[in-house]
This record gives sequence, C-alpha cells and structure tokens, in this order.
Amino acid sequence: MMTNKGRGNNLYEETSYDLNGITDGLMVELFTTVDGKKTKLEGNFHEGATGFDLSFWTTNEKLPFYAVTEEEFNNIYEKFKEI
Repeated sequence: MMTNKGRGNNLYEETSYDLNGITDGLMVELFTTVDGKKTKLEGNFHEGATGFDLSFWTTNEKLPFYAVTEEEFNNIYEKFKEI
C-alpha cells in the first residue's frame, strides 16, 4: 500500500501486508492484520477471471485489480512515483 506523506523528497510511504485467502473462482476473500486487528477483504472476479474488485479497509469503495505483465507493472509504478 502506498500512503501519501505530503511534501519532500519521499512523498509516499510503502507498507506491505501478508495476505491469506480463499476463492471459488467467482468470489475472493482475503484476510490480513492491520494495526493489530484482523481484517477481511471481499471481492468478486470479473468475467474471465482477468481481474477482480476488492473491498479495502481505508475506503468504502471497491478497488479494481487486473492482470498485468511485470513490465507493465514496473512502468505504472515508476510513473506513479513521479506524481
């Protein structure tokens, strides 16, 4: 997770969370620990299972996730850090 810290040379703080989960190919449930509290994230796969929407503990909206190549990820990540 990337958190906007405001100003300066290091605008974003990156935090990693361990995830465990289950799926039946239609829905997905992921579990993690945030600030010492167990947290459940729920979502549904898109048609063809190329992506899914997932609830997120910092917002009431679902976040979309979709398959990308490593090269696509690296390009997007570098552009994001420039913002």
